[in-house]
Amino acid sequence: MAIVQFVFAALKPGVSAADYERFEREVDYVIASKLKTIVIYRTHRITETGAGLSGGPWHYVERIEVTDRAAYEAELAVTGKELIDELYEKYLDKSKIVSVWSERIEPGPHAAICGRWNTIPTVSNKIKPVPVTSI
Repeated sequence: MAIVQFVFAALKPGVSAADYERFEREVDYVIASKLKTIVIYRTHRITETGAGLSGGPWHYVERIEVTDRAAYEAELAVTGKELIDELYEKYLDKSKIVSVWSERIEPGPHAAICGRWNTIPTVSNKIKPVPVTSI
């Protein structure tokens, strides 16, 4: 079972998207790749939200897949503390942060038959496709 956290984030007033995205590429992704509990981490720029989504506006959503929530939170509290502090000090409006934890629902065997799911990633810091056998 994959554990995934989605984090909705808004930039602080006056922070440019280019500056934040440069920080994501040059600092955040580098540090995240060193955390043993992160399977995959990506930040996405939000281009549109539905009318029923309240609490924003947000500019970005992060998708963080982890091996174990408690272990990730413990590792982040130590190894990622300076990163988190810098994110909130320079770039993100902490009052707008919304976090959602989830468990991924894996595709069933019939999904492979329709051709949309031809690989399922394994849980590791480096995702390796594993062929899916059809029924």
